[in-house]
Amino acid sequence: MDPVPALGEHSTAILRELGRSDADIEQLRADGVI
Repeated sequence: MDPVPALGEHSTAILRELGRSDADIEQLRADGVI
């Protein structure tokens, strides 16, 4: 059985799949959204 992923572990990958740019993702991280 695989370990449970950490909260937010896949956020970056999911946001990239949804078409968000690295700059958008970094801004979300800086704003405390992710």
